[in-house]
Amino acid sequence: MITPCSKTPTLGRCILSVVALVFLVTGCNEETTRPQPQDDELVLPALASPEHVIAAMQIIYNEKHSAESRRAGYASLLDSAFVFHFQPADINDGLPPSWGLEDELAAHAGIFGAQSASRIYSIELRVSHDPAGDLSPPEVGREGWQEIFATNVYLRLMLNPEDGLEVNGGQAEFKFPPAKNGQFKIGDWTDLPRPGLVRSASVESHTWGAIKALYNPDL
Repeated sequence: MITPCSKTPTLGRCILSVVALVFLVTGCNEETTRPQPQDDELVLPALASPEHVIAAMQIIYNEKHSAESRRAGYASLLDSAFVFHFQPADINDGLPPSWGLEDELAAHAGIFGAQSASRIYSIELRVSHDPAGDLSPPEVGREGWQEIFATNVYLRLMLNPEDGLEVNGGQAEFKFPPAKNGQFKIGDWTDLPRPGLVRSASVESHTWGAIKALYNPDL
């Protein structure tokens, strides 16, 4: 209820009182109607360059959000014709030479779901890489594609504080078709070895492909 101004205060005081009350009411309405940030919001860089795609991949691996939001974010990084190529050692151990988009997403749904269910204690991914450039050598049918060579891949997946799986010193080659609607996506990914590195005793040495295959329920 707004009490009318009495005859005693000056007209100026009455006007100031009404203005102050209106400001207070509108301020409260603005505060209550302003959209609130979501705690589980996964914020990724715009995929305006191949480098941004690799940066987004690291955010998805390293930041603990819901399994579904991470899977959706990861799916946004991959071309519809995506192919992942395993290392020769993994193929010798019984894994396929390659797999496509469906298996890649199934593997990551398994990884992110396991962390959400506390079956994975922590995940850390760091990818050091060269700047993006044209395919070298050029490939027929892939005119306009770009590639990024990852000079070092470090992936540490801990099952508990003492035990886990590790990729340390791995390398990779990511290839990107021309951007669509201003967005780059990974079209081709080859997992590469770099042998001869000393491994940590607290974790079991793996390849990136082998770790993904562990969490693919279809294999």
